[in-house]
Amino acid sequence: MSIPTHTMWGPSVAARRIACAGSLKAEEEVLRKAKAKEPGFVITESVYAVIGSAAHRLAELCLEKDTVLEAEDWVGEQLFVPMQDGLDEPIEFDNDQVETWEDVCDKGYLVTVDNEMAHHVQSFVEYVNDIRNHSDCQYFATETRYSLDRWLPGNHGTADAVAVVGKDLFVIDFKYGKGVKVEAKDNVQAKLYALAVLDRFEPLFDIKTVVGVIHQPRIDNISSCAYFVDDLFAWADDVLVPAYQASVSDNPARTPGSHCRFCTAQPICGEVKDHLQTMIQEGFPILDGKEQATQSEDGKVYVPLDIAALAKDWANAVEAYAVKLLESGVDVSDGTQGYKLVHGRSRRDWADEDIEHVLESAGIEPFVKKIKSPAQVEKELGKKTFSSQLATHVVKKPGKPTLAPESDKRPAISSADALGFEDETAGGSQ
Repeated sequence: MSIPTHTMWGPSVAARRIACAGSLKAEEEVLRKAKAKEPGFVITESVYAVIGSAAHRLAELCLEKDTVLEAEDWVGEQLFVPMQDGLDEPIEFDNDQVETWEDVCDKGYLVTVDNEMAHHVQSFVEYVNDIRNHSDCQYFATETRYSLDRWLPGNHGTADAVAVVGKDLFVIDFKYGKGVKVEAKDNVQAKLYALAVLDRFEPLFDIKTVVGVIHQPRIDNISSCAYFVDDLFAWADDVLVPAYQASVSDNPARTPGSHCRFCTAQPICGEVKDHLQTMIQEGFPILDGKEQATQSEDGKVYVPLDIAALAKDWANAVEAYAVKLLESGVDVSDGTQGYKLVHGRSRRDWADEDIEHVLESAGIEPFVKKIKSPAQVEKELGKKTFSSQLATHVVKKPGKPTLAPESDKRPAISSADALGFEDETAGGSQ
C-alpha cells in the first residue's frame, strides 16, 4: 500500500514554521526519535485527525467525476484511513489496496460514516458543486497533490478542491474540526495551496485573482478571501522563502507563541517553558496582590489573556505527553515525585441485562422521559429530512457569554445583556 510521505513544511504547518524557525528541526528530531522508539519520544495519531481524514475521503468519493452518490448514501459504510506519521494532510488511498480486512487495524483505522459526518460532508460537497457547475468553470479537481518545490524544496500540498472560474482560481479547504474557528483572511495554509496550484496552472489560464475558501461545516463557518496573483508571489518571495531559509539554517531560533499549540515538540521545548515563566512573572502581578491591573491610554484594562492561552495549551500538551509516556511503559517524574496512571472516578452501572424488569418489579419506572435535543434528532434523521420537516420548530437561543478578541466577527453584547444572562440562568427575575 502506498502512503504519502509526511511533508514537514507543508501548508498545514507553514504558519508555525514562519512564526518559529526552530520548529522544523525540533519536530524533525521528535519524529526521528519516535520512529527509533527512543524512551521519552512518542507520537500518536489523534482520533480527531483520523475522523477528519475519513471525512475528507468521503467528500472525495462524493466529488468524483460522474458520481451519483451523496454523502448520506454512505451512512453505515466503513472508510479506511491508513496509519501514518502526522496526518497533517488529507490522505490519498484506495480501498482496493487493502489485502484483507482482518489485518486492517495493523495498517490503519476503519471509520464508520454516521449521519453527522454525512450531512456535514454533504454541505461541503454542495458548496463545491455550486462552483464546479458554474457556466464559466474551465477546470475542476479534488484531493490533488501540488508541488511547492519552487519555494519549499521537497514539499507539497494536497488541495481539497480547486476550480478555475473565468479569471478566478478557487482553492477550497475543507475543515472537519470544530475546536478552532479558521478564517481565510491572511491564512497561510490557503496562500500556500494557492501558490502551489498557480505554479502549475498560471501558464494555462488567465488567472487574475485567487479566492481562498475555508469551509468548516460543523460550526457553520464559510470564510473566503481574495488575493491578487502578483501579491501572492510577492508574499512568497518576501515572507515564505526567507522563513524557509531560516528554518534550515544551522541554529534556527525558537520563538514561542500561540503557534505552539499543535507543535509535537511543545511538551519538551525549553524555550516555551522559559518564555512562560518569564511572562507569568512579568504579566501576572495582580495574582499575588502586589500590583493593581494596568490601564492603557484608551481606558482598557490590561489582562494577559494571550499568556493565559499559551500557558493553558502548554499545560494540556505536557499532561497529554506524560500520559503517552506512561502508556508506552516509560517512567515519568517531575523531578520531585514520580507519576502513574490510575482509574478516574468510577461510575456505577447496572450489572443485569434484564434490569428493566427488576426495576418494574420493585415499583420503579425504568426510563426517564426527556425530549431529545434538536442536534440529537438531526443526527438521527439527517440534515435534509430534519430541515424539511422540523426546521420551523427550532429556535436558536443565545449562548453563554464568552471571551473573544475584538477581531472576532460576532457582535459584542452589552454588559447589561451579559448580566441578564447570568441572572436568568441563576433563576433571577430582573
